[in-house]
Amino acid sequence: MRRIFSTALLASIAIGAIALPRSAIADDATPAPIYALDPHAGSWLHGPNLPAPRQDSAVAVLDGHIYVIGGFGAGGSPTTSNFVLEQPPGTNLTPSASAAPAPVFPVGSWATARAIPEAIDHAAAAALDGYIYVAGGSVEKLVSNKFWRYDPSDDSWATLPPLPVPRYAATMQPFGGKLYLIGGATSHAQDERSIEVFDPATASWSLINDALGSEREASQTALFGGKIVLVGGRDREEHNIASCDLFDPAHNGWSFCSNLHLARSDFGLASIEDRLFAIGGGNLLTGVTTQTTEISGQSGEGWMDGRWLPFPREGMAVAVLGHIVWVIGGSSSDSTSPTASVLRYVIPVVKVKLGGRAPP
Repeated sequence: MRRIFSTALLASIAIGAIALPRSAIADDATPAPIYALDPHAGSWLHGPNLPAPRQDSAVAVLDGHIYVIGGFGAGGSPTTSNFVLEQPPGTNLTPSASAAPAPVFPVGSWATARAIPEAIDHAAAAALDGYIYVAGGSVEKLVSNKFWRYDPSDDSWATLPPLPVPRYAATMQPFGGKLYLIGGATSHAQDERSIEVFDPATASWSLINDALGSEREASQTALFGGKIVLVGGRDREEHNIASCDLFDPAHNGWSFCSNLHLARSDFGLASIEDRLFAIGGGNLLTGVTTQTTEISGQSGEGWMDGRWLPFPREGMAVAVLGHIVWVIGGSSSDSTSPTASVLRYVIPVVKVKLGGRAPP
């Protein structure tokens, strides 16, 4: 890989304290300190910015690296770029819950990896078994059925069997050794309710027919509670969707989680421990781009307002490293006007303070 630039920016992580009852602890006990994340007390910090503006890129995380692939460039045309956020050697992305975190967290720097074979936007990406997979999107302004695999060990791309159904603005998640491609617009609006499943062991695709209750594109997924959570998006009439649904591939079944307060599409979704973060997004019918954030309750029950983005953002790539949510590129308006700006939502690790005995 050829390094584009580096930064020495450091993000401070605050350590606070929250009180808990002490009823379950013996009077003579001296418990070890306990630390936990406080998702509502985070801060938005800047940088390091992308080497070039990008919007509607595919994104995946593999071995502590964030890969941002394709997307619209500064001129509004699709690109073949493959930007990689590299962390300094020895960076601990998963600090222990029984020990205080390091006082600073290095932010890393961007490098350039081998370009994807064709310029692409609105593709889906996911990491599985040491590879990055990229599916669908738009190639030469046509909905694409193309499917590629990137191998970071030798910086190479391979062309894999095409999708059974071309998909645009879909989302992809790994589960049980397979890849699940969910939602998205298709050519001539055909078969938008199926889920496409790729099995690397056989290098073949299969379909789960009528898997979705309705068509939806520009939605987001994440791994959450041992299932795939599907949030937001928009329908065929371009109305935004607020629903939150949980898909269990092991049993091919769905369950519900709480709806968003604000229906969103072209937004960002992050999953950290037992919380979901819905960030920004746009609305094609109103032309409004939001800077609001919602944070779910535990296990996806209920949503509360979180800290707003510094400015509106849609069409961005969102990734998680440790307990930091990265918001990468996108646009501040309902248009193709990509930015190189990168934001980080740094969630503090707080010390759990053991309080006095609970009243009888």
